[in-house]
Amino acid sequence: MKKLFFTLLAVIAGQIAFSQNIPPVEGVRMETAQDYRNADSAVVQVSRYFLSIPIDQDNNTRLKAGVFLTRWMYGSPDCNFDPGQKMLKYINSDVDLLTVYYCCFSLFTIHYPSVKDPKTVELNAAKQFVAYLNKPSNHVTLTRQLKKMVDADEKGELKSFLKL
Repeated sequence: MKKLFFTLLAVIAGQIAFSQNIPPVEGVRMETAQDYRNADSAVVQVSRYFLSIPIDQDNNTRLKAGVFLTRWMYGSPDCNFDPGQKMLKYINSDVDLLTVYYCCFSLFTIHYPSVKDPKTVELNAAKQFVAYLNKPSNHVTLTRQLKKMVDADEKGELKSFLKL
């Protein structure tokens, strides 16, 4: 009876541990507009994965998925990403935070394809990004600039803070 119990416990623990895997993203073809549209579901899965784990967890998977996400953002005809966005100056050179922001941007772009105004997309991605920052279990160390952004969001002034 004990063996059965521990076997079931091990199986359940194994399933839980691997339930948040991302789809295979290496070698995904992204050459035509249709290829990018076909990759949308993988982008959603990758983005949700990133937003569900702490920033300091699963670095090898984060790296592979981050490269995939960046390729999709810069090549997708439906994603109007402007690298000179105001939001990026608050992230600085933190690759992990940048990838989280890319996830927020990508999710909004995919879920609301009719929204074409870059300022609206950036503001909504920033709101989702701030929500990620505010969750203590994500282990984000807030810089002075990020604290100012969080405070602006709490006051309902994120749009004016980002000058959108």
